[in-house]
Amino acid sequence: MRILFADDEPSLQELIRLELPRRGYEVTVCPDGLTAVASLEMNTYDCIIVDLDMPGLNGLEVIAKSKELSPSTEAIVQTGKSTLESAIGALR
Repeated sequence: MRILFADDEPSLQELIRLELPRRGYEVTVCPDGLTAVASLEMNTYDCIIVDLDMPGLNGLEVIAKSKELSPSTEAIVQTGKSTLESAIGALR
C-alpha cells in the first residue's frame, strides 16, 4: 500500500517515515501542502494522511486535489486543533 503523509510537525514526519515502512507500507512524507500536491501530481497513492492546518495548502485543499487526480484514493485527516466547521469540512 502506498501512503502519502503530509504534516508540518517534524517529529510526526520522522515517526511516520520510520514506522510505516516497518509495517510494510510504502510512504512518502511531505512537510507541507504544496509539497504534498506536487507528489500527488507525480505519483498515485492508496491513501493520504494529512494535517488539517499546514503552511501553503491546508489538508482539505490537498484532499480536494487528490480526489481530482485520483478519486479512489482514501483520505484521513488529522489535526491538533479543530473546530466544528473544520470537522464538517473534512467529512465533505
